[in-house]
Order: sequence, then C-alpha cells, then structure tokens
Amino acid sequence: MTAHSEPVIVLASMVPGHDGLAEVAIVVRYSNGAERPMALPYEAVGPALDALGVTSLNDLVGEPWTVLLLPHPAPANNLEQEPASEGAL
Repeated sequence: MTAHSEPVIVLASMVPGHDGLAEVAIVVRYSNGAERPMALPYEAVGPALDALGVTSLNDLVGEPWTVLLLPHPAPANNLEQEPASEGAL
C-alpha cells in the first residue's frame, strides 16, 4: 500500500441498515493513524466498484476514500435542439 495524504479505506463490508436495507460500513485511516467509521447506502458504493473495475468490497481496501466520490452523470437529453434563428431571444 502506498502512502496517501488523504484517508485510506482500511475496511469495507456489507451490513444491515437500521431500515433493513443493505449499507456498506467503511473505515478510513488518516495519515496520523486515526480511524473513522462511516456507513453508506449500498447503492452509493456500487458505482465506485464499477468505476474501479472491481466486484468485491474488499478491493476497496487500500484505496483513498475519494474513490467513493464519483461525479453524477448528467441526465441524457434525447431531444435534438435546433439552432436558434437570427433575431430569436
């Protein structure tokens, strides 16, 4: 594992949420050795796994926590826009 200046994931596992839905328990470790747990909805972690090309939560261990911050794609606009005519406001 390489040194990171940002927190690194040291644990990732699926756990039951208080509402009965699956959540992912993540523990990150800061460069000073402090650790912090967090819980994320399972649906929020799936895109990160896809982006990394991995299928297991264990594959997140050693990655910087920022791999979980993915940009949300803009909704597709299937309507073709016609160019505005001259003089149109």
